[in-house]
Amino acid sequence: MGRQGISHLERDLMGSVTARVIGHTDRKVLVVPEKFTWDGTWGSILLATDGSANSDSACQEALRIGQNRSAQLAVIAVARTDIDNEFVTFSQAAAREVEKKAQDIADDFKEHAARLDMQAETFIRRGEPHAAITKLADELGVTAIVMSTHGKTGIRRLLMGSVTQRTIGYANCPVLVVHS
Repeated sequence: MGRQGISHLERDLMGSVTARVIGHTDRKVLVVPEKFTWDGTWGSILLATDGSANSDSACQEALRIGQNRSAQLAVIAVARTDIDNEFVTFSQAAAREVEKKAQDIADDFKEHAARLDMQAETFIRRGEPHAAITKLADELGVTAIVMSTHGKTGIRRLLMGSVTQRTIGYANCPVLVVHS
């Protein structure tokens, strides 16, 4: 599917046909930004994962594409530090624990890839997940981002926000959305 949203509201809420399709289907959806030119090859993939059971399907899809298309793999886990003002009061030890969990998530994927004779580069970032994901995707020049979604629709999606929908809204490359 194509993505046209260019205003900040459209990027943040993605209240478009694309968002509705993603929320209502159980199929994988590849969302391509309007001005992206793609030759159809999968040169490099950035897997965005939070280590949840829901993101396992995205991990498996990234590995499948990597194997079948000889794509380079990178994985990002974001130590979310934008949750709320209470997080600011966390001690340095608590912040390190959040980062350690993110590192463990990335390392687990790297080990899984190694068992399949594939290499994966790991990245840990702090901050708002969609911003960290899209910034790294731009830095690496990846062909696509692979990530999962919970498939929420309607007011639940609007009120809870979605890392996936915001990543789609801000990514300069295609985003493959995989349902669990």
